[in-house]
Amino acid sequence: MEPQIALNSKQTYPKNTIWQKLAPHTRIVTVLLLVVAIAVTPNGRWLSWGMYGCITLLFLKSAQINWGLLGRKLAIEFTFIIVLLIGTLFHPEGDVIWRWRGIQITTLGVTLLGSIIIKSLLCLLLANLLILTTPTPELLHGLALLNTPPLMLAIVTGKQIGRAH
Repeated sequence: MEPQIALNSKQTYPKNTIWQKLAPHTRIVTVLLLVVAIAVTPNGRWLSWGMYGCITLLFLKSAQINWGLLGRKLAIEFTFIIVLLIGTLFHPEGDVIWRWRGIQITTLGVTLLGSIIIKSLLCLLLANLLILTTPTPELLHGLALLNTPPLMLAIVTGKQIGRAH
């Protein structure tokens, strides 16, 4: 029987996966590099995001993520993003696709909306991959190995830093 790692009181994942065999700091760097690459990719680069999506899906599959749990988490997280993104659809520049009174939807607005939705979804998938497969103490240890400033670690952990008198 394969060893299991408990992620919360209800869910466990196999520990002997390719993703789990990576050191926590390696997982953090991998996710961080992908998130940065996704974020700096210009709007409308669908092929690039398709490649990032394939890489993300390979990581998710190799980590043997529970797709139901991931879907529920994404549904909650993405709801907030959708509310913020509705405004990008009504961008004033570009060719008008639809118009009603003072409201118009343009090609640039649709491109922005699609681009930001894809970027957000991929970044949320990667963040959840890291969170669902790496226990908090391992994440903190990985951040410390990556020379994360002590103040930032204190903020993440919620610990109070001692004051000099």
